[in-house]
Amino acid sequence: MHPFTDPREKQLVVRTPQDQKFKNEELFYCLIDETTRSFKRGMITSATVIRVFEARPDSDTNFGARILCKLENGLDANIFEKDTDIKGNLVQTVAVGSIITGRVERLKFDEEKSHDDTFSITLNCKKQNLTSHVEYIENIEGDIPEEDLININFKT
Repeated sequence: MHPFTDPREKQLVVRTPQDQKFKNEELFYCLIDETTRSFKRGMITSATVIRVFEARPDSDTNFGARILCKLENGLDANIFEKDTDIKGNLVQTVAVGSIITGRVERLKFDEEKSHDDTFSITLNCKKQNLTSHVEYIENIEGDIPEEDLININFKT
């Protein structure tokens, strides 16, 4: 009589965040279609500037000026004024639409239950952090020549 109805039994299944079997980090990597090897702390990536925010001294959260940008994989990232070598006003120096090279400084996955269940990425664009990989290499197995730890793209 009803050829297009769903033959399964009609049960109302309500899923809650407590039913989630993923940890926040696993969920993050599933959502962005990356792995812990392809997107991690210490990676150098390109970002497109979306907006530049001025410092607000009257604000409760005094982050200073910051740059909001979009990474190649579609994620939004922040670059704080203290993580750049730019002297002066960021709003006048950085143009919207420009491409910035930065290193993934921090990936934030809120594991504790809090009101702020968001993921955030912070980039560091200081030249000294972009030139050397030594600080970001973890669990080095075997002997790696020192010249392999230097980013040749930033040699003059």
